[in-house]
Amino acid sequence: DGGSGGGLWRGAGERAGAGSSCNNSSAFSSGCSSGYPIGVAASLAMDKVQLIKSLLCAALYPQIIVGEAAAPKPSGKGGGVKFCVLEEGSTQPVAVAIHPASVNARETKLSSKYLVFAEKVKTTQIYVRDTTPVSPYALILFGGALASTGTRITARRASKRDRLADRRANVDDDLVTLSIDKWIQFRVPRRVEGLLIELRERLDELLRKKIANPELELSRAGQGLLSAVSQLIESAA
Repeated sequence: DGGSGGGLWRGAGERAGAGSSCNNSSAFSSGCSSGYPIGVAASLAMDKVQLIKSLLCAALYPQIIVGEAAAPKPSGKGGGVKFCVLEEGSTQPVAVAIHPASVNARETKLSSKYLVFAEKVKTTQIYVRDTTPVSPYALILFGGALASTGTRITARRASKRDRLADRRANVDDDLVTLSIDKWIQFRVPRRVEGLLIELRERLDELLRKKIANPELELSRAGQGLLSAVSQLIESAA
C-alpha cells in the first residue's frame, strides 16, 4: 500500500489555465479567449475536452462537490441528485447545491458525480457556481493526497465459473479502496491499485523536478509518462 501527496498540481493547473478563459459547458459553443479564432479554439477544445477538465481539476481542487442519488420521493418518482462538499477545517461533508443560474443546474444527466467549482456562496443555503464534471482519473492523478486504505472488498457477484477462470488466469478479483484526502473514495481492482499510485507518484516527481529546474522541458523529460496519462484521461470520455 502507498500514497502520494496532494497539492503539487494545483499551481501547475492554475498556470496552465492562465492564458485562456472558458465558461464551463458553454465554452465550446462560444469559443475560448486563447488567441485562436473562435471556431479553431472550439475545435481544439472539443478534441481535448477531458484533458482540459483535468487541468481545471488540478487548478481548482479542493473545490469539489460529490453527488449521490437522493432517496425516491413519496410519489415514487426519483429524488434527483444531492451534492455535498467538504468545507475547510471540517471533517464531515455538508449539503450543497448547484446555483440555479449555473448551466449545470439545468442538466438532467451529468457525465460524472464529481464536479469542480470556481465559486461558493451562502444565502438561504450553500451554493456553488461555474461547475464542471471531472472524471475519477482526473481526481486520482491531479487531486489531493492519494492513498490506499488497504480495505479489501471481495467481488460478490462473480459466478463460480468466472472465479475459477480468474484463478486459472492468476487474476486477483478483489477490490480495494483508494481515498483522496481521506474523503473521496474509489473502489478499484487490486491489480490496478499499484499502477494508479505509481503513476501519480511519477507525475508528482516530474512536477518537483520542474519546480527545481524551471528550464526543464516537460514534453521531453516526461514524454512517455505524459503520453500514458493523456491516453488514460481521454479514455474517460
